[in-house]
Amino acid sequence: MSYINEAGQAVMQVDNWSWLAPGQARNSIRIESNDLFNKGLYILDVAAAPWGCGVWPAWWTVSVF
Repeated sequence: MSYINEAGQAVMQVDNWSWLAPGQARNSIRIESNDLFNKGLYILDVAAAPWGCGVWPAWWTVSVF
């Protein structure tokens, strides 16, 4: 579901090839930083964003305060 491709880019993709039994949950990906950023301009450069019915693409930041 996540890997670094030959161009050095981080790839996160949905597992849409596995069949799940009713009630079975899919895996998810969460990115965390070991650093604390108090302020700044954050840019997310997305080559292909998820889309479709029931999809919620989001980029959230969480305060530690």
